[in-house]
Amino acid sequence: MAGNPGGTARELTMSQLAFERDVMYPIRIPESAERRGLLEEFITRGPEQAREANDELFFVENSYKAFLGRQEALLDSRFMAEKQKEEQKLRSAVAADAKLGAAASAWDDIAQIQKVRAQLYMRNACLGRLRYDLLGTAGTLVRAAKERTKPNGERLPEFTDQALVHVHQEMSAQVPVYKDLEELDLAFSFTIIRRDLGADDAFVKKMLGKESPEQLAHRLVSGTHLDDPKVREELYNGGESAIEASQDPMIRFEASIDGELLAVRKEYESRVDAPTRAAAERIAKARFAVYGTSVDPDATFTPRLSYGSVKGFEDAEGKFIEPYTNIGGLFERATGAPPYKLPESWLKAKGSMNLSLPMNVSTTNDIIGGNSGSPLINKEGHVVGLIFDGNIFSLGGDYGYDAKQNRAIAIDSRALMEGLRKVYHFDRVVEEIEAGAK
Repeated sequence: MAGNPGGTARELTMSQLAFERDVMYPIRIPESAERRGLLEEFITRGPEQAREANDELFFVENSYKAFLGRQEALLDSRFMAEKQKEEQKLRSAVAADAKLGAAASAWDDIAQIQKVRAQLYMRNACLGRLRYDLLGTAGTLVRAAKERTKPNGERLPEFTDQALVHVHQEMSAQVPVYKDLEELDLAFSFTIIRRDLGADDAFVKKMLGKESPEQLAHRLVSGTHLDDPKVREELYNGGESAIEASQDPMIRFEASIDGELLAVRKEYESRVDAPTRAAAERIAKARFAVYGTSVDPDATFTPRLSYGSVKGFEDAEGKFIEPYTNIGGLFERATGAPPYKLPESWLKAKGSMNLSLPMNVSTTNDIIGGNSGSPLINKEGHVVGLIFDGNIFSLGGDYGYDAKQNRAIAIDSRALMEGLRKVYHFDRVVEEIEAGAK
């Protein structure tokens, strides 16, 4: 399989894995579940709300599934024992080589940083919620106006001359904004911040004043004009004078809290991110010195080749799952309602389709987010599938590859061709593909 896997966290130390297991996911998982519930209720209000929230609900559900899978991997004693074994092996090799002495204390340094991280994490995560959606747009406009007055080398990374090209495009882009959904999301963020930091927290008091989360969200969203790209572009081009003169409630709100947001960010970066990067770099250099190219580095969207074979797996109850499904399984599961609602075009084509053809195939290829769309290639060099997902056990693949259960899932090329022929009637495309395969 050839592709560009996005990012993994397989080089994290045991103390970092413990932090994610014991601190990060116990916060993220229930919060994601709560947000999913709000969106599920929102889409029941009508077809327009269902259309507006469809993409966001998919994203939240996907994130929730990923968080659960990663947490399950970190709670797996067998998996964690292997991670501990790997770490100890490398630490022993470093201790035995005087040339690698600079890396010897890196693991302990990172362990100490996790204590600081635990103290700062909640506030950093809470205030980070205010950098998304329309309020995030207001934050970008406020901060960009300040940063652009500084020399390029002194700005925050996202506001350098090179980065500002993207910022300007984002501010002027014609994108749909659904104010009812914006209000729902913003009220939820305000509620989470008040709950997690406490009603007596100084920032929470400043943020809400005498308003409830719902009242503040309604006032900001109903009064803003930042959903208009012309307004955004005028504020961006006008710089600090335009921001200071603006009476847009979101701009005024963001301007009032930007100092606190930036202070929290800088403290986290200086006390957690920067020292972690420095220690991790020492470990990475030691790992390369010990193992060379025999151990893959973490994924970074760079091109990779992954070799594997077609293979099934056992589910959580020990039942063996065959490596192939077939097209007929689509119709067996179809209920006529989400998430098992087949398009009318597929229902009409059922009678003409070969239902025994393979639909999906599981393989032992090592994949991660970013591999979707990667071609599955057999030993003869033929494209035989298209990667689109992993099985439930692959969700722990961020932290390590478990050959026993981790599987990549591809749609079989035979199903693709059958769909092109019988459902979509893309005869010219089919003829072109078949001619190229000869």
